[in-house]
Amino acid sequence: MQHIQTPSAIEATRALFERALPSIPVWDRQRIEREFEGFKQAWGSRSLIQGTEESLHQLVERNLEKSTREYGFHFFTIDVMPQLGCGQVMAWSDGNAASVCLWRSAEGLHLCGNYFFTET
Repeated sequence: MQHIQTPSAIEATRALFERALPSIPVWDRQRIEREFEGFKQAWGSRSLIQGTEESLHQLVERNLEKSTREYGFHFFTIDVMPQLGCGQVMAWSDGNAASVCLWRSAEGLHLCGNYFFTET
């Protein structure tokens, strides 16, 4: 699984967890935190969220659907980026974009998203 494109937040979330997650390498937490800090500087991530697959799946789906309603995202791309050790969903519309990244460590799954993404 390298690259998937879909017009649906639900399909994008499903692809991230069902198709991309098995290809994401397991990294140590310190490396994930370093990658997160780079992403945070690039696009203002709110926080690095750790959780179970089920809880993070629900969080991603809920936030992508909310962002789609608010910003009119037209399509989503899902990629596994081995050099960054994560799976990513990019949501796009005219003039707006959102990104959600998922990492895996021995402690579980870790998630971050840009300023469109919140924990609620």
